[in-house]
Amino acid sequence: MKRRRPVLNFSYFVFLVYFIGSIQCSKNPQLPSTHYKPELVVFGILAPGQYKFKGETKNYYHLNPNFFMVQRTFQIGEKLVFRNFDSISVFIDSLQLHPAGYAGQAVYDRDSFGEAIDSVRVYSFDQETFRIKAGQVYTLRVIVPGFHALRARTQVPGVPVIRTPADSVISVKNRLTIEWAPVGNAGGYRVLLYPGKSREDNPFSEFEDEVGPENHRYVIDGSQLEWLPREGFMTIEIQAIDQNYTRYLSLRNLFFSNCLTQQNFNVEGGYGVFGSLSLSRKTLYIRRD
Repeated sequence: MKRRRPVLNFSYFVFLVYFIGSIQCSKNPQLPSTHYKPELVVFGILAPGQYKFKGETKNYYHLNPNFFMVQRTFQIGEKLVFRNFDSISVFIDSLQLHPAGYAGQAVYDRDSFGEAIDSVRVYSFDQETFRIKAGQVYTLRVIVPGFHALRARTQVPGVPVIRTPADSVISVKNRLTIEWAPVGNAGGYRVLLYPGKSREDNPFSEFEDEVGPENHRYVIDGSQLEWLPREGFMTIEIQAIDQNYTRYLSLRNLFFSNCLTQQNFNVEGGYGVFGSLSLSRKTLYIRRD
């Protein structure tokens, strides 16, 4: 069981991909080429349901399904790299997305001195009229003058219905077993626990873990039980995640790998990830014996 791990800052991810790509897994790393040309970068996760943009936690992009962050690669010393970057067109299939988050303005990341170092554009769609469906294939396109067109596809996994625990009030002594229904198109599953009656009570999970697509059961026992409340409400969330998002999450385990550029995350014409997930939640009242 793992406590919540920090998610890689998107801007740092952009620079890291470019820099490591420049050394091409070589034993003799070279400095970036003087003929450097920026590439588009996108991060977006589709999910059935409706979600709000949590701008105050914008560095945790996994909190924002159905919102898309568009940026470009940059070199050390570049600042406000989207200053004149206003002609961005983002499509899901034939639907053009609209600017979202902070009234559609650029979202600026800042360095340790508080100085803006680059910007991220945020896009979304009307989640009431354009509903994401499990099992459906969706295509992303990002078009910006002067850049290669970026394209990616994802197939949304099925919904992993939680089967165990069946009751909403449970006593836990030696272990807590969580089981869910297996689904199609899943590259893996994420198990998350949140304090309180809903995820809105606390958007950050108390802990999370990922398991492979062959696993449909998760057991919390031994010292891991200390992560559970002595008595109170807790929300279980099971996410079925596609192959693209699964590979992106593995980046946290390959953070210092010299072959990071082998993690392409299915994007053509640029960098980033376009993935999808489906989820189910169950709120429990737990008493630990």
